[in-house]
Amino acid sequence: MHDPKDLDDYLAGLGISDADDDTSSPNLLAAAPAAAPAPSFGALSSAPSPGHLPAAQDPQTVLEHFLRGVARRFDPGLTVRVTRDGDHLSGEISGENVGRLIGREGHVIEALDTLAYAVVAKHVQGGEHLRVRIDVGGYRSRHFQMLQQIAGRVAAAVASSGESHTFQPMNPADRRIIHMTLKDNPHVVTQSVGEGNGRRLVVKPAPAR
Repeated sequence: MHDPKDLDDYLAGLGISDADDDTSSPNLLAAAPAAAPAPSFGALSSAPSPGHLPAAQDPQTVLEHFLRGVARRFDPGLTVRVTRDGDHLSGEISGENVGRLIGREGHVIEALDTLAYAVVAKHVQGGEHLRVRIDVGGYRSRHFQMLQQIAGRVAAAVASSGESHTFQPMNPADRRIIHMTLKDNPHVVTQSVGEGNGRRLVVKPAPAR
């Protein structure tokens, strides 16, 4: 990141669109992905840019200041909470009408993850070693629970039918959730196949013992 750069440019550069207001999770059971390019982000109201972050090197202060600047551009009534646990830094934006900050299938949150990490890495000494995770309106908690439920249903179907199931392409974080959910299931095994954005997760019957 180069400063001082307007926050609108950061968001637009990450493909965040005010048309992407969808708090639903993806249909991960579908076999074919649905992809559409995101238009650039529209004009937003005035708020402090990341280039004007406080001089303090405390990562929680830096992340909170940045997220408040983002939240104010959508709704001044949104609240921000930042916590730290070791090298894990978590930011939560909550309030009404947070759909635009979630985006279609959560892609705006993923973009905010990337941007927030870059801000912390730039403005905090050693910040590049921190793990930054952003949630909006509890979306990620709900998404995590949904993935666990889907993994359980798919595993049961695979074990019953003896036939493998291939998910649509998903991001590494979602694949990992399903992998970890099923890793101790004695009836199935999981495997990632493919490359890049086309990488898929396959659930197979466990080999006979």
